[in-house]
Amino acid sequence: MTQCKQVFIAFWALWIVSLSAMAEPIYDWQSPYDEMIELSAKSPTEVLNRLLQNEPSETHDNLAIAQYHSSLSMVYYLLSFPNESLQHAQTALTFIDPKAQPWLFHMTKLNEAQAYDISGKPRNGLVGSNAALVWAELNNNTNLLVSALYVRGIILNSLVDYQGALNDLQRAYDLAPKSTVMSSGDVAGMLALVYEYRGEDSLSIPFFEEAAQYHQQNENILELSIALYGLGRANKNVGNRELGRSQLEQSKEFAEQVGDEQGVAYALKELAGISLSEKDFVGAKFKLQRVFGIFEKSQNVYMLLDTNLSLLKVALAEHNPTNARQYLLAAKTFIDPENMPMQNVALEEMHAKVLALEGKYQEAFNKLDATVAWKQQLLNQQSTQQLHSLRSKYEIDLKERENRLLEQQNKLQQISLNDVETKNLQLLLLFGATLIICGLLVVLVYRTIQNRSKLEQLANIDSLTGLANRRNAFELLQKQIELANRHHFPLSVAIIDIDLFKKINDTFGHAGGDKVLKSFGKLCQNTFRQTDVIGRIGGEEFIIALPHTSLLDAEKTLKSLSLNVKKLIDSIDLEGLRLSISTGLTQYTPGEQLESVMVQCDQALYQAKRGGRDKVVIFDEQDPSLLQLEL
Repeated sequence: MTQCKQVFIAFWALWIVSLSAMAEPIYDWQSPYDEMIELSAKSPTEVLNRLLQNEPSETHDNLAIAQYHSSLSMVYYLLSFPNESLQHAQTALTFIDPKAQPWLFHMTKLNEAQAYDISGKPRNGLVGSNAALVWAELNNNTNLLVSALYVRGIILNSLVDYQGALNDLQRAYDLAPKSTVMSSGDVAGMLALVYEYRGEDSLSIPFFEEAAQYHQQNENILELSIALYGLGRANKNVGNRELGRSQLEQSKEFAEQVGDEQGVAYALKELAGISLSEKDFVGAKFKLQRVFGIFEKSQNVYMLLDTNLSLLKVALAEHNPTNARQYLLAAKTFIDPENMPMQNVALEEMHAKVLALEGKYQEAFNKLDATVAWKQQLLNQQSTQQLHSLRSKYEIDLKERENRLLEQQNKLQQISLNDVETKNLQLLLLFGATLIICGLLVVLVYRTIQNRSKLEQLANIDSLTGLANRRNAFELLQKQIELANRHHFPLSVAIIDIDLFKKINDTFGHAGGDKVLKSFGKLCQNTFRQTDVIGRIGGEEFIIALPHTSLLDAEKTLKSLSLNVKKLIDSIDLEGLRLSISTGLTQYTPGEQLESVMVQCDQALYQAKRGGRDKVVIFDEQDPSLLQLEL
């Protein structure tokens, strides 16, 4: 009897565990986390305290624990605590099965991406935000799509891809009215920030005003404080000093009201800038030293760098070379040149000013001169003038042709009023006018096709390598996946990464790196078939899809490509150049989603890198070293 009872209890426990494992996937936050997240915009400190006081115990299921840590990550992000935000996002991910809870997994990856951004490592958040965007598109999840566009826009803004950031944020702004988690007012503040980063403060002001008005109406005190901070800063930069000072003071007061110490520091830093412009050096230093103490507690790398630069400006204004050198060295400890390119340029310019203050004029000139080409290259990447110019030229040409047609029609009407004796002449003129109109229409059609072709090329082709760009490559890959499902043919997919490409850039400059990318792109075009998908999806990262190709044949082709890559150094005039590639290869399995294929390629590529680079590694889900990698 006792044995039967034990068997029954064991069976009952197993049944409960099975039910838990088979839990339905969620597509929104469950109670109480939905209420807390909604309240966090108004009272983040209160929400943080409530969460910390109600940590779920080990008896709670993984779903509740994951939502708890993911919510904490969001609140810490709002309060500008990067390390805590990142830690809780990554803890949440350990409790989530991506296949069982895809929405929660991707939502938490977005929280992780935001935390990476304010930790000074925005590039680390790109993979997660891209995967969330793809999943949201494929599953028609508008709420997650808007959030993914918003987060990726933030990351691209930090990576100085302002056009990419504007594209994502403008799309999020347009979709926001269909979303229940984010409004146009929420997105407006970040759109304004992109224009501010581009140095277009006057364009940022209307968006900051829209964000401030929205948050004031909804009593979102924390978000209102942030919007007023941006608005005050923009007004200060365009010369409205007193208006800017007033808005920054309001931002500081609202931040103090909700216990946002980081928000207080942001506002104080800008007010210190106003004090500096008024030559109140003592007041500026007092504010900045308080600011530094606040940011040091949260380890906000971006703002620790910015605060040291502000203290450096005060020292330069006071003509104090000792303090200037001290703050310069302190600032350099927080700079990450790869993830903070524009900040690095600004720091080098400040370094030149310190050298000049120390009387080292030749060194100062050399330092300043070296930054000019670098800065110009970064600025060129931000330019959108080519596309706008092409579109404007097309519209002007169309208007001119319409005016010519109207002019010819007026002439024909005038001719029709002439005397009967001129009918023969009218017929001749009509025939001539018809020929002209036909000619104009032919030119119009030709120019329309030509301009459309140029626009399509700009939208689909990577200008440096001539390969498909990221968006186009993923669209082509999705089509091949659909064809493989329908016709049951093998499809091999690989991600290729040029080894040590950052070292190539550092050694031979960006011009040298561009030569390598161009040569590699040309080699790929000569190696693969027209039916294959070849695209550049990152700085030195490429995707290859080989339809009707087995893993063995794909491996042979990619190994041959690796050998030919090494031979490229003969055609690239860069002395001392070493060149190799690492490849992660997988075979598409019918029924898999695109993001699953990409994860497999990424894992195999990671294994190739970890195994010493210059390898082709095939994904094997039975390989323990691959299974331990994060999805």
